[in-house]
Amino acid sequence: MLPLIVLAAISRCASAQLCPTDAEILEAVRAQDDETVYSASAQFAKDYPDQITFVHALRITGLSDVLCGDELSSAPPSIACRFTVKYGKRRSYQIARLQKQEDRWAIGDGMKLIREQK
Repeated sequence: MLPLIVLAAISRCASAQLCPTDAEILEAVRAQDDETVYSASAQFAKDYPDQITFVHALRITGLSDVLCGDELSSAPPSIACRFTVKYGKRRSYQIARLQKQEDRWAIGDGMKLIREQK
């Protein structure tokens, strides 16, 4: 019984066949951050055409607390995950639907809460 409890504590995905790695989740988060930066930059350029504006993404310093559920759909393969992204002194607590697109994972939709750490 004890080995089953230990195995359950180690496993972070309900489905071993559909389990994104930390690197794949970080790649999906970076892609979403880049899209947000591009959108904000385009909006600032539209609102203030005579000014130069610099918008940049925060550097990701870590990923933790990853926990994923069962497969949501098979076409395209998708899974719901909960994780924490570390941005320096900020923590972004996220629940996201990750979709497998070609050979990469992408964040389809989700919710996030960003908190400043003391």
